Amino acid sequence: MTTQPLFQRIKRGLTVMLAVSLVWFQAMSGNPAQAEQQKYVDSEGKDLTAFVECLPEDYNQADIGNAIAKFGNDYLERVFRLKENTQDYKVSEQEKQLQECLQAKGIRPKA
Repeated sequence: MTTQPLFQRIKRGLTVMLAVSLVWFQAMSGNPAQAEQQKYVDSEGKDLTAFVECLPEDYNQADIGNAIAKFGNDYLERVFRLKENTQDYKVSEQEKQLQECLQAKGIRPKA
């Protein structure tokens, strides 16, 4: 009768060891590159990571003067859609680079 509690203790010990080893293995086999990559999601759940990765570093400062300087004099006209034909707007070199980066990541502008 003393062997049954002994087997139950051994069984319980092996179960605990198995559970601990599985948790340890999961923690150690995680992809470190995946943990470093930050995701940017808007309030509607859309993934904006590709767009954020294309933005130059100095775009993180909210400055309308900086935005106008980067995108040229037609910036406000484009924001408020003051011209009928979108081909009439001047596009700066930095905006062209941004558009090329977005297209390379598979983002196409809406028509």
